[in-house]
Amino acid sequence: MTAAGNLEAGVVVRHLRGEIEIRADAGVPRSLRCFVRNALPPLVTGDRVRFRRDDDAADRGVVEALDPRRTLLARHTTRGLRGICANLDVLLVTFAPQPAPHADLVDRYLLAAELCALEPVLVVNKSDAASDADRVLLEALIAPRSALGVRAFEVSAHSGLGLRALEAAIGTRSAAFVGQSGVGKSSLLNALVPDAGAETGDLSTRSNRGRSRGRHTTSTTRLYEMERGLLIDSPGIREFIPDIPDVRALTAGFSEIASAAQRCRFGDCRHEREPDCGVRDALEAGEIDPGRLASFFLLRDELDARSA
Repeated sequence: MTAAGNLEAGVVVRHLRGEIEIRADAGVPRSLRCFVRNALPPLVTGDRVRFRRDDDAADRGVVEALDPRRTLLARHTTRGLRGICANLDVLLVTFAPQPAPHADLVDRYLLAAELCALEPVLVVNKSDAASDADRVLLEALIAPRSALGVRAFEVSAHSGLGLRALEAAIGTRSAAFVGQSGVGKSSLLNALVPDAGAETGDLSTRSNRGRSRGRHTTSTTRLYEMERGLLIDSPGIREFIPDIPDVRALTAGFSEIASAAQRCRFGDCRHEREPDCGVRDALEAGEIDPGRLASFFLLRDELDARSA
């Protein structure tokens, strides 16, 4: 092995069976398969690491150290908090006319972006295939969130609609596609990174009474190099529970609710039946979207259950 202290720098590309793939900042080859020292915490795609090359195989190595993370996107699972990817700048919250988007899932990703200090971007794929009825539903989802300052891009991996604008919005930064299965995240990645070769699949109509539902084709979170920035593709999920420290952080993540809550008579108002509730007044005045408030209540109930 190389001399002590002579470590190279790189980024975690993806997990392999018992190993991880690293893209070295310099040297040949750039791609290595590495073991990870047991003393290190679990690594995620996008982590910056220090590693040693094996003297006998330049494409093999050992990760010795983890650099401090700028950001960490994580979610709660039955096995505890699980990291998804690190050192992001932009969260590409992706949905499509089919499978039908879930406003609650979108709001959970927007909250996670707020908690991680990421820029959230709404990416509406397959928008050129949307019916009139689809467009009504999409607009009801997009409009109240755009009003909060969240940028939205209508794109199509098939026709190329909006892809250059989305690429320009990412720029030199690190971004990740997140969202339901079947919305075309991998197809978008292939369109933005032509040599990516990410596996794609068609929608399944096997259940939900014949309605289209997402089908998992991406099985692992993986990092790709764009012309200027970095792009991460993540497996589609149907449930996302962000890491929320407390109800104060939750409220702050819904800026319109936080603003209205300042007008509540009681500091601990739950915005349900209390008198002089600024949030309920704002809802009646059309200042808060009912779907956003429903997302907030659901997340608060989950947080209460975890804290009990």
